[in-house]
Amino acid sequence: MTMQNNQIAINLIEVLGGKDNIEKVECCMTRVRVTLKDAARSDEKKIRALEGVYGIFGKANDLQIVFGPGDAQEIVQFMEKILSS
Repeated sequence: MTMQNNQIAINLIEVLGGKDNIEKVECCMTRVRVTLKDAARSDEKKIRALEGVYGIFGKANDLQIVFGPGDAQEIVQFMEKILSS
């Protein structure tokens, strides 16, 4: 992955509809799991176009974005810092 995971986290928050649209973020081994307040504010095409995204699972407000081992956890850590500020 060439783009830094902190920049990926910033970009992901943006295409998910912004900080105020994200209710919850967590990770598993390879996925960033997010719960959105309003799915219509996110842009699936832009999510899929982000560097490092291997796929998206889920529907409506609950999404799982596949990044790969190690990266998902680091991206979630950056997202949590941004969302709590």
